[in-house]
Amino acid sequence: MTTNTQRLIFLIATCSLLGVGLGAVSSQAEVPQCFATEQPTDECFTQDPGLKMLEGIGQGVLAGTFAAIGASWKILKEDI
Repeated sequence: MTTNTQRLIFLIATCSLLGVGLGAVSSQAEVPQCFATEQPTDECFTQDPGLKMLEGIGQGVLAGTFAAIGASWKILKEDI
């Protein structure tokens, strides 16, 4: 494996892990806001918090991965 390939894999892994953390935190931050309103929606009462956290984690992984791929694509295009 070349150094550039190793850097690309490291960048994607790092951004994905950061996305996992940020996605989990942001999904859990929405839960108290749901009950702060005067009339919470039915979704507030029916959605499982664990499922909501998994949804946030999944979105964070996708966002982090695509951000890393986009950044590395831009760098590779500038090198050419």
